[in-house]
Amino acid sequence: MVYIDPDELRWMPYVKTWLASMQKNFVHPETPEYVLDLFARYVDQGLKFVQKKCTQMINQVSIIAAPARVAVVGVVVTCSV
Repeated sequence: MVYIDPDELRWMPYVKTWLASMQKNFVHPETPEYVLDLFARYVDQGLKFVQKKCTQMINQVSIIAAPARVAVVGVVVTCSV
């Protein structure tokens, strides 16, 4: 058994795997690249803000919160209006 510290794993590999699996579900072909750019640009800043300015009942490592983020984004980017 190999132990990997959650702080070393981070959230980006999870997001990239999710984007690859959702490729055929996106309405526009340029969506995966755009979504990846948004994650890269804003998620770390958001995590730092939460750690510094917010009170949490239970602290989370970034990889644990990643599934919730991709679920919300997935609903938005796969809907056609």
